[in-house]
Amino acid sequence: MFSSDRVLTLDVGASKVVLAEFNVKNSALPVLTKVATRQLDGNNGQDVNFATLAAEGVVKQLMVEAGMQPAPLLVTLSGQAVFTRFAKLPKLGDKNSLQIQINQEVEQNLPFPVQDVVWDYQELPGDDPTEVDVLIVAVKKELANDVARCAEAAGLELSLIDSAALALYNSVRFNCTDIDEACAMALDIGAKSTSLIFIEGGKFFVRSIPIGGNMITTEISKGLGISFAEAEQLKLEKGFVALGGTYAIQDDVEADKCSKIIRNVVTRLHMEINRSINFYRSQQGGSAPERIILTGGASMTKMLNEFFAEKFAIPVDYMNPFAGVAVEIDNGIDVANEELFLLSNSVGLMLRKCVSCPVEIDLMPSNVIAARKYVKRLPFFIASFVAFFLMLLCWNQSAFKQNTINENRIDSVTKKLRDLRNVASEINGVASEFDTYNEKSQYISDFFSIRNSYSQLISIISQALDGACWLKSMEIKGDELYLVVSGYKDDIDEIKSEEKSAGEIILEKLASVDSKMGTGIFSTEKDDLKVESERENKDGVIGEIELCLKLAKIPGILPGAAKTVEEEE
Repeated sequence: MFSSDRVLTLDVGASKVVLAEFNVKNSALPVLTKVATRQLDGNNGQDVNFATLAAEGVVKQLMVEAGMQPAPLLVTLSGQAVFTRFAKLPKLGDKNSLQIQINQEVEQNLPFPVQDVVWDYQELPGDDPTEVDVLIVAVKKELANDVARCAEAAGLELSLIDSAALALYNSVRFNCTDIDEACAMALDIGAKSTSLIFIEGGKFFVRSIPIGGNMITTEISKGLGISFAEAEQLKLEKGFVALGGTYAIQDDVEADKCSKIIRNVVTRLHMEINRSINFYRSQQGGSAPERIILTGGASMTKMLNEFFAEKFAIPVDYMNPFAGVAVEIDNGIDVANEELFLLSNSVGLMLRKCVSCPVEIDLMPSNVIAARKYVKRLPFFIASFVAFFLMLLCWNQSAFKQNTINENRIDSVTKKLRDLRNVASEINGVASEFDTYNEKSQYISDFFSIRNSYSQLISIISQALDGACWLKSMEIKGDELYLVVSGYKDDIDEIKSEEKSAGEIILEKLASVDSKMGTGIFSTEKDDLKVESERENKDGVIGEIELCLKLAKIPGILPGAAKTVEEEE
């Protein structure tokens, strides 16, 4: 918790920077008091460089424009910059074992070295009493440090770095009090990407799709032969989602072409959302969403809500981030302004200050936390130094008297030294016992390494299938792995091509993921990767593909052991 009654929130997207001030003192509701925004013209969907924002003093300029005074700063990071993983780990009964498992999960599944990231985790409610559901979130340490430098350039104390998707989840939970046990899906459609948040009872799931408003602008630019800036202006002025029927043909030819292009991109987004829904249902045990909640700048595209309502055949509502937050803008922004609708993430950040949130992740770099502690302790260090100096002067004035005292102290220290030698002997005995327990601990660690090899195997299969199919069964015979993969017939048909079957393409993906991760589990020989069969059920809805892969490394071997699990049997 922070001491200030005010907080500043900084939400940086692919096309816009939003700085907001909230009054969070003890009252009936938190209050939005000031808002300032900056459009990132010509960004074209590229990742925001916080170092550039710091160098150009963007945050400081926004504070001056809105009349904001310094306060603790809370920041969101969005899109592909944030690595999010949901893991199910066996419940072993104690926190230390769980921490070891989480550390192993992070080391094995991060797309970059663990020493180069800042990460945090949180346990989540689950249905299986034998497992622990864990959310792991990570960002590159370089990015987190750039965020800290951006805050420093504005003369602000950085107090929190959060994921934009998690901030939105907290905001939805706080403001949408009518969400019940049925599954709801929040769609945050930004400039560069779309975040999907499944909310079902006490659990949730997050996924990111690399389709957003800038993709629409890019396609309009290509289709009409105009610049990105011109396409963006056309999209805002005349753009809407063509629904077909009476909406298919417009008197304005330019608007008609624009609407068709928008529909094509939004249709791709709809297909990817469907894939994510199938993944959530098959891999996370979730239900189909019964409600959609829209937010984000690109969600304001005209008739987008009607398009999703038509495609998903469920209610579609826009997010109101101020259902539980008061608005008292005093810097000239209209309360009804569209800008306020885009503050869902900002509200979610602010809530971390004044209420207990369902998900509380902090991606602050350790060096910034350490520096902050040092600054807070600096007055104590100065006072201690002054006190020590004064004490030294007093001691110098009474040096003669202290000489006798020091001799007595020497005698006392000599006696204590003899006592310490006795203690040292006892310590040596304890050290011997420690070595014995350390050997036992090493064997336990070796045992967990067996699980890690299976975790790597499952991770490769999961990434290769990518939600299009699911793993039905897996069996290791000697040095061969037999997989049975199931999927909806339509999804399997999308995988295959004219030259290759779906099974052959899945085999290529398995080998590719194995190569990228550097695990070396599968044989690199082409003849060692075979499609045993491809079939479908009687109704033609579900397809099954049986695959055979030769293993270069066989799971189930303890370090130093001479036999595989199969040989021992």
